[in-house]
Amino acid sequence: MRQPEYLLGPRLRNSPVKSIVVYSENSWHRRLYTLKILPIKDELNDETRSDRQGKMLIHIEYALLYLLHNQKGIAHHHDLFKDEFIEMVKTKDD
Repeated sequence: MRQPEYLLGPRLRNSPVKSIVVYSENSWHRRLYTLKILPIKDELNDETRSDRQGKMLIHIEYALLYLLHNQKGIAHHHDLFKDEFIEMVKTKDD
């Protein structure tokens, strides 16, 4: 099975929660998607109120879309994804 190709567009709109970034995606099949990114730090001590609100908003929206997936006119959800990356920080010694 081949992965679909997506073009990540510009920021679509502001989110009600500062920690979530919303982008539009356009696949080659001319379907529009919305991608919401919630960056989460490893250290739970550094978690802000906005981070907690972002997590709640993503999970509530996912649950509502799942419950309403058979209704006409409701946007379809695909899934929640989690990805990890290591941020390279340049120091004076580099």
